[in-house]
Amino acid sequence: MNKEINTRSLLNLSLPRANATLNLLTQQVLDGKHQVKKIEREMKRYMEILSKIFCDSTIKKFTTVLLASAALLATTAVSATTVNLSWDSVTYAEKYKLMRDAGNGFEEVYIDSLPAFSDVDVVVGSTYTYKVIGCLVEPVSGTTLCEDVAEYSDEYPVTIDAETDGYYFLNSRWVGKSATVVGLLDNTNINVGGVSHNISIGETLSYSVQTQGEKVAGDKPFSIGTATNGLDMPVHSSFIGTQFVIPQIRYSHYYYLLSPKQNTTASITVGISTATVNLVAGQVYRYSAGSSRVDAGIIRADVPILVSHSSTTTNDPYPVPPVATKLWGVRTTNAYVGASQNNTSVQVWASNGAQQTITLNAGDYKEVTVGLETSEGRGSAIHLISDKPIGAIQLADSDGVETTAFLTQNSFATHYIIPVATQYVAMVCNTPNTVIALQDANGNEIDSAVCDSDGTAPGKAYFGSATDGNNIAAGAKIMASQPIYLIYETAVTSDEHNLLGYTPPKLIDIDYPGCGEGETTHTTAPFIATATPIQGNESAIQKVEFSLNGTDWFSALLVDGVYQYDFGTLDAGDYVLFTQVTLTNNEITTLSQGIEVVKAATERRVIFIHTDLLGSPAAETNEQGNVQ
Repeated sequence: MNKEINTRSLLNLSLPRANATLNLLTQQVLDGKHQVKKIEREMKRYMEILSKIFCDSTIKKFTTVLLASAALLATTAVSATTVNLSWDSVTYAEKYKLMRDAGNGFEEVYIDSLPAFSDVDVVVGSTYTYKVIGCLVEPVSGTTLCEDVAEYSDEYPVTIDAETDGYYFLNSRWVGKSATVVGLLDNTNINVGGVSHNISIGETLSYSVQTQGEKVAGDKPFSIGTATNGLDMPVHSSFIGTQFVIPQIRYSHYYYLLSPKQNTTASITVGISTATVNLVAGQVYRYSAGSSRVDAGIIRADVPILVSHSSTTTNDPYPVPPVATKLWGVRTTNAYVGASQNNTSVQVWASNGAQQTITLNAGDYKEVTVGLETSEGRGSAIHLISDKPIGAIQLADSDGVETTAFLTQNSFATHYIIPVATQYVAMVCNTPNTVIALQDANGNEIDSAVCDSDGTAPGKAYFGSATDGNNIAAGAKIMASQPIYLIYETAVTSDEHNLLGYTPPKLIDIDYPGCGEGETTHTTAPFIATATPIQGNESAIQKVEFSLNGTDWFSALLVDGVYQYDFGTLDAGDYVLFTQVTLTNNEITTLSQGIEVVKAATERRVIFIHTDLLGSPAAETNEQGNVQ
């Protein structure tokens, strides 16, 4: 056997073959032992890395959020539904490959470095099965190795219901109370108590809840809010899960549990006490969790369920999302994190740059103590990163009876409409240079902010005032260039509420001078904005318009499949480029991004002035003596 074996070629081997190769080398090569030992060391190191990456339990099941039956155009390639998939990041994995089975076998639908994917090529009424695998990139050839070095995760089926977007009223105090339903897209069909209502973007529907556990459903995204004291956003269908953590901070507690589709059991642990409850499909179960203020309740269910929390009075109602390892929220004034497993390590990042490490056991909770604790929504944005699943809340902002839930980035959105009169809106971003605009109901800009994050330390933005009152009118719009997290405080009751919004599917790629990394927009270059339709969306687009102030719009010309508009040269300064896409069904999507135009550097020249006998300028020459 050749002793000069290139160990890099072993990257193309599966783990069993790698083991066999190592054993064969050790047994058969009797001379050149130093080389064998070197290979053995390299192989063991390589296999140790692989075992860390690709052990069976490393890549966990997906967290799935069924967004909306967003029927943009039924006759085009634009999908009628969206499934958002995410999975835990895996140490050392450089890419992930996602496979989908739509009934004809698994096919690759995604391969990239981000542990998330939005599948928009799905149809209502169909079932899709997904699985994911982590990959390495061979450093010399650039070859992506997946099946050769890893195993796929468990298969994860998703069935797309006709009504995927909906809210459930679990808290018994909702009965007889009014909820405000707000359309986020035109021509949205809302089903309330078996009666269908059609609303468009910004239009509202006032709805009185009839029975505990009932659902308001829609075929497109919509929001629900309320100004009623002691109530929060009802539980959205995307909050379905099998494990939940509820920090018990004050008062006595009720947990509301609902299994929407099938009978099941759930275990509830508070401190040293564990109870098992039977859940009947479609019926809300209220569990009295006691008055312990040192524990975090843990709920585990056999099948996905929905959960809501409140005190036994009117305090601290909120929809409870499933546990996760990455959460975002606002510390205003207090924030707490609880764990579902022992030896949980949580890294806390605040928008003011502060950091904290929290260690928890199952059923423990601790307070977040870094970042500003300012009241009235002015506290720091918080990002929690843990090695095991957690749940987190904001509580006691200084007035009202509020609690809000920390959420994953799957619940972020770019388009929000405020459902009721509001005192303030607090927002969290996890992307750089995120432009956020506050608009009135007609789309006129009232205020704007730029929220900045490196993806780990969160960014924070704020509209409204710390002073109580109707500072932001009902129907106001929040438009962000990238998805953001949002909570608002009602003007009437001073309660904080979670709010969900809508992120349009990507229809176009926008480009302009200075758009690329390291590029700059200069005053001397024409500012030409372009919008290239994503493949498959060409026929869905009716027109594209651009604006630099959100008021004056200019129609883009379609040239060789690309929409473009030339603004000419711009003065130095900060701008916001707005792009408005009108679809052939007349639905409109507006995008925005911040632009910085800098003054171009001027070229330096040395000029020699030559005079005549009287001292008057007679000629100019350069450094070489050439007349200019």
